[in-house]
Amino acid sequence: DVVDIERIEVLRGPQGTLYGRNTMAGAINLITRKPSGEFSGAATIEVGNYDHHVEKVSVDLPRVGIARVSFGVRSESRDGLVDLESGSPGTELDSRDNFGARFALGLDISDCVVADYRFDYTDVDQMPPHSQLYSVTPSNALFTAAAAYASKDREDSVATNWPGYEQLELKGHALTLGWDINDTNTLRSITSYRDLRNDDSVDLDGVPLTIATANRISDYDQTSQELQWIGSASRLNYVLGLYYYEDDGYTTNPHVFFFGTDSSQYGFGAESMAAYAQFDFRATDALTLTAGLRYTDEDKDTERYKSVTGAGAPIARVEADKSFSDTRPMASVAYRFSEQLNVYLKYSEGFKSGGFMGEAGNAVEAVTPYDPEEQSTWEIGAKMSSADGQLQLNTAAFHNEIDDMHVNQFTGLPGVSVVRNAGQATTQGVEIEGIWLPTDALRLQLSYGYLDAEWDEFMEAPAVGQPIGNVADNRSFPHAPEHTLNLTADARLAQTAWGELRALADYSYTDSFYAYAYQLETIDTRRATAGNTEVDAYGLLNLRLALSEIPVGGSGSAEFTLWARN
Repeated sequence: DVVDIERIEVLRGPQGTLYGRNTMAGAINLITRKPSGEFSGAATIEVGNYDHHVEKVSVDLPRVGIARVSFGVRSESRDGLVDLESGSPGTELDSRDNFGARFALGLDISDCVVADYRFDYTDVDQMPPHSQLYSVTPSNALFTAAAAYASKDREDSVATNWPGYEQLELKGHALTLGWDINDTNTLRSITSYRDLRNDDSVDLDGVPLTIATANRISDYDQTSQELQWIGSASRLNYVLGLYYYEDDGYTTNPHVFFFGTDSSQYGFGAESMAAYAQFDFRATDALTLTAGLRYTDEDKDTERYKSVTGAGAPIARVEADKSFSDTRPMASVAYRFSEQLNVYLKYSEGFKSGGFMGEAGNAVEAVTPYDPEEQSTWEIGAKMSSADGQLQLNTAAFHNEIDDMHVNQFTGLPGVSVVRNAGQATTQGVEIEGIWLPTDALRLQLSYGYLDAEWDEFMEAPAVGQPIGNVADNRSFPHAPEHTLNLTADARLAQTAWGELRALADYSYTDSFYAYAYQLETIDTRRATAGNTEVDAYGLLNLRLALSEIPVGGSGSAEFTLWARN
C-alpha cells in the first residue's frame, strides 16, 4: 500500500525490450508523485465494520534551496474475519495491522542535473487467513476425526491448535540521477536496494488436530542498477540501456505433521546483466515504426537441506548453479489515420527465467533446474475517439505461443510444490475498453476480455509409473478465465454550496477457472483432479457515495464518503 500515487501505467503483453525478463503478461508501473516544493498536504481517515480503520497523511514541504521534500504515512487496522474458539491459540484470524511510510527528496542540483531519492518502509504484524478444511477422504482414525470439522460453507468461528501470525518488515531505497546533456539527449542512472524480513506461521489443516503446520523465516535482499541514454534526432527517438540485478534469499521452513517433523531450509541467488535498445522512427507524420532488442545473461544458484522424522530419507545439504542467456526482439507499426483513429500491429517476445525448485522433495530434483519459459506474441489493435472526445474505444486482439511454460504442481509430498516445464501452449483473445461521457455529469466505462487458452503439448506420465507422453487433452489450463468484465459508472448527482455530490458503482466479473494444471478426467486416483481446484465464476460490486470539494477555507477542501467494498 502506497501514498502519493500520481498515475498507474498498465503495459500489456511481453515487455522484452525495456523491462526484460519475467514480464510475460505485462507490467504495472506505480508512478509516485515528485515533491512539488510548495507547502500542501492531505489527510484521510477511513472507518468500517470489523473495527476497520485507515489513517493516511501526505505532506509537501516548502522548497529549501535546491531541495524539495515530501513524505507520507499510512496505518491500517482491522479485526479478524474469523473468531477462534476457546482453547485455540489466539482469538482471531484474517486480521489487518500494518504501517507504511514514504519519504521523497528532490535535488535540483543545476538546470540540467536532478537527483531524486525515495525511501519506503512497511511493517506488518497481523493474523493470517483461516485455512478452512473443505472435505476429507477418511483413510485413518486421524482423518476420520478431522472430517467432523470439514465444511463447504464459509466459517466465521473455528477451533485450531497451532498459532498463526504474519510478521514482515520491508525497506526500499531508490536513487535516480538525471543529466540533460542538451535539448535532445538525457543520461539517467537508476539505483535501488530492497531488504525484506519475514516470519509467519500457519495451521495448514485449520482444525484442532495436528495434521499439517508450517513456519517460514525468510531473509531477502535485492539490488539493481540501470543506465539509460534517452534521446531524439529529427524523426528518430531512441532509448539505450544497461541493466544489472542481483538478489539473495534464505528461508527456514520447518513443519510439524501428523507423522513427524520436517526441518526444511532453502536458499537462492541470482545475478543478471542485460543490454537493450529501442528506436521509434516517424517515417511520415502518420506512420511510426518501432524496433527493439534486449540481451540478458543470468546466473542462478540454489542450496537445499531437508530432514524428516517419521518418514522419508533426509536430503543432505546440496548446492547447484545454472546460467541462462537470451535475446528477445520487438517490432511494431503504428498508423494514425486521424486525430481520432490510430491502429497498430505489434510483435514481441518474452523470456521468463529458468531456475531451481527451492522446496524440492529430493536431492536430485533440488539440483535439477527447470528451463526458461519463452513466448511469442502478435497483437493488432486500434485506439479510437469521437471528435468531441466524449467517446473513447480501444480494441486489441492477441495471439501468444508459449514454449516450456512454467506450471506449479503439488507433488503429493507434504508441503511441497514444484515448478515444471509443461510443454507448449497457445493463448489468444480479444480485449475491449470503452469510455463514454454522455454528459458532463456522467462517465461510463467498460472493459471486457475474452481468453482462449489450451495446451498443445503437456509432457507428463498419464499415471504414476507409466512412461511420459503428451497428455495435453487431459490437463486443465491454470488461471485462464474465458470471460472477464468490468463496468463503472461515475456520476455527479448534485452541485451544492456544501460541495459536489458524486456516486460511483464499480462491478467486476470473472469467469470460472482452474487454479492448477491437473488431470481433467481422473486417470490416476493418486493424483489431484482439476475439478477440485476450480474457482466458480463470481462478480464483485463496490459502491461509493461522496460529498467532495467541501470548502473549509482558503485553498483547502474536504471530502466525506460512504463506501462498500466486496
